[in-house]
Amino acid sequence: MAGVLLAACADEPAPAKARPLPTVEVTGVREIERATTLSAIGTLRANESLMVRPEISARVVSLGFREGQPVRRGQLLVQLDDAQARADMASVEAALALARSELRRATALPADLIARHELERLQAQLAMQQAALARARAVLAKTRILAPFDGVAGLRLFSPGEVVQPGQDLFSLTALQPMKLDVPVPESRAGDVRVGQVVSATIAALPEAAVTGRVAAMEPALDAGSRALRLRVLIDNPGGRLQPGMTARISLATSAPVRVRVVPDQAVVPMGGHQVVFVLGEKNVATAVAVQPGLRVDGLTEIGDALALAAQVVVSGQNKLNKPSQPVRPIPFPAGGADVMP
Repeated sequence: MAGVLLAACADEPAPAKARPLPTVEVTGVREIERATTLSAIGTLRANESLMVRPEISARVVSLGFREGQPVRRGQLLVQLDDAQARADMASVEAALALARSELRRATALPADLIARHELERLQAQLAMQQAALARARAVLAKTRILAPFDGVAGLRLFSPGEVVQPGQDLFSLTALQPMKLDVPVPESRAGDVRVGQVVSATIAALPEAAVTGRVAAMEPALDAGSRALRLRVLIDNPGGRLQPGMTARISLATSAPVRVRVVPDQAVVPMGGHQVVFVLGEKNVATAVAVQPGLRVDGLTEIGDALALAAQVVVSGQNKLNKPSQPVRPIPFPAGGADVMP
């Protein structure tokens, strides 16, 4: 009998050991000062840019620019053959002089010696010749292509001696100082910007370049599709290093700095379609609390007022937490981070 009892006792399972609590790292919710800045990204454009094209058909006689070199407003860029235009103007000037002389002789006669309609005809003839002279002068002026603004000449698409046609592309002219940057501002921040605000800009292609600018203009209405307000920012281009097409990020201060509550970025995790932070409560129970993350800068995320100041939150080890609320074994998370959020 004793042997049977011993055998039966040997077949009973040993009591299960309690599973250890998951170890997580925790830190406190902090309040820091954040500058109320507005950031936006856009693509740099030339301040002015056009393709130079002739308005008349004529042969190219000479050039007044070099490819890739600066030109000044009013500088002669291309001289077209003006022989025909000058001959036409001389002919019109002669006809005008004759019309003026005939009208002068007619008006000197007594009124009973010249019919009224003849006098009106001579007056109309003089007006027609004056209009013809203005037209001839306009055609002559079009044989000289002048720079409409200061800029840099592009690559030439024609040759001296070539007969160019109206509307033919000759070369581009681009003004690179200052540069334009059109950037969208969300509807919620549209009231924070105004014309004349100073901005700083960083250029992706020139990370070492620090440039400044100002808000030059704003659209009078928000875009109906994006609900954004478009700003036009003029960016300084020292040394002409900035080029159209480069990406630029601007930053401008909109008001005085504010105090905000933040947690490390890794404390905010997705769960059930929401962004949550595990908060340590009584008896070391970690509970998921939904938050609305704000600005993320330098490893810190704004969380609004969803969590109490100095509340302990889980920073690492959330992968061990498969329930919205469960006990944990907390250990301190290494402290660090600045007290000012840019």
